[in-house]
Order: sequence, then C-alpha cells, then structure tokens
Amino acid sequence: MRRKMDWITKMEKVRAVVRKICALSIFICLFISVNGQHNYLLLPTEGGDFKVTSYKLHTGSLYKSDFDIETYNFIFPNKIDANEQVLLLSILPDFSTGELWQEITENWFDGKENVSAVIEREGVEINPYLARERMNPKSFRAFTVVKKVSGRYYVAKNCLLERFQIKPDKTLIPTYYGQLGLNEHRKNIRTFCEEYQAVYPQNIGYPLPFSRNGWEYNSIDGARIWKEFLSKKVLLNSKSDVFEGNQFWTCATLHSYGYYDCSAGVGRFIYVPTKGIVAGSYDFYFRNLPQAFRESLNNHPKPHHLSDEEWDQNVLNENLMLAEGFTLRQVK
Repeated sequence: MRRKMDWITKMEKVRAVVRKICALSIFICLFISVNGQHNYLLLPTEGGDFKVTSYKLHTGSLYKSDFDIETYNFIFPNKIDANEQVLLLSILPDFSTGELWQEITENWFDGKENVSAVIEREGVEINPYLARERMNPKSFRAFTVVKKVSGRYYVAKNCLLERFQIKPDKTLIPTYYGQLGLNEHRKNIRTFCEEYQAVYPQNIGYPLPFSRNGWEYNSIDGARIWKEFLSKKVLLNSKSDVFEGNQFWTCATLHSYGYYDCSAGVGRFIYVPTKGIVAGSYDFYFRNLPQAFRESLNNHPKPHHLSDEEWDQNVLNENLMLAEGFTLRQVK
C-alpha cells in the first residue's frame, strides 16, 4: 500500500512538471508568434477610397493631467452593399516621456535594411477590408504605426485601433458591439445603471469603469451585453460651422491584471457624420494601469489626478475630451 502511495505521489509530481512545461511552451509559441511578426501601418494623408480627418485632444479637462492625444479617422463612405465604415486610430502618450512619436533612425532595424524598404515591404494598407473583417473591433499595440514627415519617419508610442460601422437608419434588430446606431432608442449611463441594478439585484459589478466597485465582471452574460449605446444628440461649433453630433458610451468590462484591456476603447465619444469621432475618453489607458506599468511610473507624471468620486462623476456625467477647434453648443 505504501509503495502504491509513493508511486501515486511521484506520478502527481510528473504531471505537475508536464503541465508547467506545456504552459511554458504555449507561452513561448505565443510570444514568438506575436513578436515575430511586424505589422507596420504607414499613416496615409489621403486615399482614393476613404476620407481622412485628424484631431488633437488634451487630457487636462477630463483627467487633470498634461498629455496630448492624436486621433485619425479613416472614413469609408456607404455603398449599396455596405454601410459607412470608420477606422479610428488613436495615438496615446508614453507616460514616462509624454511623447506620442519617436523618430526612426536607420539602425532601428539593426542596420540590416533601410527604414523605407522594410516598411514598404511589410506595411499594411488602410483599406475597406482592414476596416471590416481583417481585424478585431478594437486592438491595442497590434500595429506599429509609422508616419512620414519631410522625408523622416516616426513611430507611434502607443496605438489604439478601432473600427465602427455606421447605421444611420432605424433598424429592426438592435445594433451590436462595433455598430453605431444613429437613430436607436437613447439610453444614458445613469438610466442604464438603474435598470442594470434592477435586473441584477445580486449586485454584479457594472460593466463600466467605476472606482467604487472595481472592475467586476458579469459572468452571467459576459460579452453578450457589450455594445455602444446612443446617449444623446449634441450640437457642436467648429469655427463658423455648426454640426450635429451623436454621443455614445461603450458598455464593456475592463480587466488589466497583466496587460491593458481595450474592450471599451474610446469609451465615451461623439461621432459627427463626415467628420468622424471628434471627442472621446480613454479610461482603460489612463485609469486602469496593469501592475507592472504602475511600478514603472513611480517617478513619472501620473496619468490622472482624480479622486474616486471625481472619477465616478466623469463616468456618470459622460464627460469626455473635445478635439481642438470644437465647442459644445447645445444638448438636443
């Protein structure tokens, strides 16, 4: 009997070692597959099939910090067989330096090839397929974004890439995650929270970045409740022009145990037809830092200077950052 127990103990130890080896092998394979591929996205200034709009935002009013954000909207017009598509590219700052871009030198590729040759060969084009099927609805640092200015190349420090489909008309079927219904039933965050609490009285965490309930996960419905809700219509001034905007907020759970979770992406934002997304918030990046990133920023400017109460009010009041050149005129 004792020999049998010893044999069972040895086998359990062997299984434990095998599990560790398998887990390590999977990690290595994933690391090689992710880091062994280079997707260089060369930033175009214009395109034959799409329109480009770019904006600058500042974090002062929303996060009480001093960082800039650049956004690029690649707008593909609607066609007979497709709705309008918007590919939103957000360049987010490096918290340690405050920079958005870093100049590429010739030895960036270890001197094996020049910059332009590598980027041209391995680059990814902005096209309708990229805006639809070829990427996840939201991805963070999945592409190395490069821009060319006066013959020099610059690489983005951090890139959030999102795709949206615009649904301008009323639809029988509610829109899903990644679709923006411009004529859907309106629901703001406060109303949603009241209804959510009534449906889930067992106090499941809201799928929103509140400070008071952490980042709890609704394990009952999960990603099935993720979507962009139309909150309200707004009027915006830009120079002498007036535009009607559609303000949305994103219902998605955020986790950041080991890395940034960009499921909510731009979060709360305003979409203007023909102009793209002209206002937004990036709570996943400025609030919910993974532990490893928190430790590395001890001696650098903080991403935000908000109390928990101020953070919650930002969410409940649907506060966001307006792009330079735009002012909020009226809520409809």
